[in-house]
Amino acid sequence: TENYIAPEDFVPTPVTPAAPVAKIGDTEYTSLADALAAAVASASDVTVEIIADVDLTGTNWTPVDMNAKKITVTVEGGDHVITGLDNSLFGKLWASKGLVINDLTIKDSTIVNDETDAKGTVGVGAFIGDAEAIETVTLDNCHVIDSTVSGGHWTGGFVGICGGYNGSDGPVFTTLTITDSTVE
Repeated sequence: TENYIAPEDFVPTPVTPAAPVAKIGDTEYTSLADALAAAVASASDVTVEIIADVDLTGTNWTPVDMNAKKITVTVEGGDHVITGLDNSLFGKLWASKGLVINDLTIKDSTIVNDETDAKGTVGVGAFIGDAEAIETVTLDNCHVIDSTVSGGHWTGGFVGICGGYNGSDGPVFTTLTITDSTVE
């Protein structure tokens, strides 16, 4: 192998590690997706604190699903802003215990999923696409500003679709509470 010798005028460019954007307890995450995935994978109720504004421009966001999780995930937004989101922050919340989102704004985003309604079963909302058979969903002081949300027939500003379930294994009633929140 050959040894590389840098020219005398070579100045290395320092690599700055990505700054954390969220944390769970003492664990910090440089990716919002990683923090939310860790929360959903938890075996007990968990809180994600967003500690910086998050720019997702150019990111192909995959909504975070929370299916059959018997936990409550709380997202404390800290009055931070997510920009450039291109899909629902959370996707399917089927048969789970709860999701609480406080003090968070989604701004300057173009959220699009199943716009032609080809699938016919996709919920699309800025914060949540499909909140069915989840016991409790709470959005407090959440805002959608200068953004568009486009989808099929289950499309809304905050939440695409929300409903309970009444199957052979018993009913699940869903309580959706949205307070002090705006779509502008």
